[in-house]
Amino acid sequence: MKAPSITAATTTEAGDFAPANLTETLTALSEAEDNTDDAALASAKEAIQSCGQRLQQYRAALEAGTDPVLVQQWTAEVQAERVQAEAKAESRSDASG
Repeated sequence: MKAPSITAATTTEAGDFAPANLTETLTALSEAEDNTDDAALASAKEAIQSCGQRLQQYRAALEAGTDPVLVQQWTAEVQAERVQAEAKAESRSDASG
């Protein structure tokens, strides 16, 4: 069996974890994780806001005479989406704070 070859990318990545570069590398990794958490939290908050807007539209549709059974189905779907988005936002805010 032939031994795996070491590419330039592998040696660069290994160099990132050399003692002289370790602090800088760990800082960069931590910042990248924070950015991902921030983006996920923002996305969850946008989803929550969208759900609220849709529920207002459904209420207006109901008041305008749309079939209540249909509005009830839409509302249930949006409420389920909102619960998921709120859980995601909660987990992201717990992770960042």
